[in-house]
Amino acid sequence: MKTQIMLLSALLLLFSISSSSAEDFEVLAIITGDEVGDEFYHICNGHGDINGDGFGDLIIGGPDGDGGWGLVKIFLGSIPIDTIPDAILLHIHGGGYGASTAIGGDFNGDGYDDFLIGSPGVSIGYPSSGAAYLHLGGLTINTEPELMFAGTGFYHGLGRVTSPGDVNNDGFDDWLISENDMWPHGFAHLYMGGSILDSIPELTFSKSGVNHLTFDGSQLGDVNGDGFDDIILYDSESETVEIHCGQTQMDTIPELRWWGDYGKPACGIGDVNGDGYNDWLKKKSHDRLCIYFGSANLDSIPDMMIYAEGSVSSFYNEAAGGDIDGDGYCDFVIGAYDTTGNMTGQVVGYRGGPELDEHYDYMIDSGINNTRLGTTIGLADLDGDNIMEVLAGASQYTPPFNYGPGQVWVLAAPHVSSAPRLTLDPRGGSQISIGPNPFNP
Repeated sequence: MKTQIMLLSALLLLFSISSSSAEDFEVLAIITGDEVGDEFYHICNGHGDINGDGFGDLIIGGPDGDGGWGLVKIFLGSIPIDTIPDAILLHIHGGGYGASTAIGGDFNGDGYDDFLIGSPGVSIGYPSSGAAYLHLGGLTINTEPELMFAGTGFYHGLGRVTSPGDVNNDGFDDWLISENDMWPHGFAHLYMGGSILDSIPELTFSKSGVNHLTFDGSQLGDVNGDGFDDIILYDSESETVEIHCGQTQMDTIPELRWWGDYGKPACGIGDVNGDGYNDWLKKKSHDRLCIYFGSANLDSIPDMMIYAEGSVSSFYNEAAGGDIDGDGYCDFVIGAYDTTGNMTGQVVGYRGGPELDEHYDYMIDSGINNTRLGTTIGLADLDGDNIMEVLAGASQYTPPFNYGPGQVWVLAAPHVSSAPRLTLDPRGGSQISIGPNPFNP
């Protein structure tokens, strides 16, 4: 018994050390919505440079802004990072405009990254059929869409958008739009980039039976090392996950499919173990994450399991991967719930590389009840130093029906190399805003 007690004590000490040794994220800026209820925390999927100036850019949607119709704000990267939008796009047809946005790579090969905006609640021909809009990048922000996509039936809710990269390896990035609110099916449409773009999907991924086939957060990149970017989809109803490997002639047959866990999303996180293959994450349960390492021979057996620890009680649904600390390895971040039950919200980061382990290395807690920091997650190189800033959305939701304006926190992890770092009056884990910030004076 004495030996068991000593072993338990040692394990508890190890757990305490591993969960308390994390370094704090630094708050570079906080961007706040205009009005209570705007839900201004929907961060764009993916990252890129839409005006070609060498700085990554940020798109944030507020689907209940502008009187409940929705709005989108675009922030161009710069030194210093600021919180003044460079463009404000208002709804075109209404209906949750900005609930989903994506910076999707270069669809038409003109050298500028392009972007997508979803409006899943819009009614065009049918109630809540949904719509999405494709905007081309350029020297100036293009506020007029190049293409519009409309849902094909009653309550289809078309409008969740992302880009999987270049899945057919033709030099043009491609994009996905889902109709995932329809009953009994959900579709994910794949559109191919090219010098001439159109709104006709190349393929539509679907499944028989009751299902909501869709995607969440970041896409995979190349997980099997064949030079083609790949696609990950999940079904929130039938509990399955699918990986469709890129190829010259894409088809709808998945190279890998397995049973996941009810309603738990999956997304790409980059090459977190440094072996040259991109990896992905699947939420196993509220407090467990499965990490899968890419390889030439893909399988559905998780290579690492991460459990909530320390002040983290469980995880939100969105994650993103990129080099956040300047060591040259891809790291990943995810939002988390705190153990107090006060819904302050947290963001935790895991250092990638050969020494990747299951303990988080960076973290921040908002410290403010019902902020729900980490509801959404993204990355962007806003200051152009080749190191990603972390973007964390805060829904500011107070039950039963009250949303605050919504916020996006811009965070920096401690840099571990000699790479130049943008330091803006650091105050540890406290809130700071650089500006002026017209939304949060």
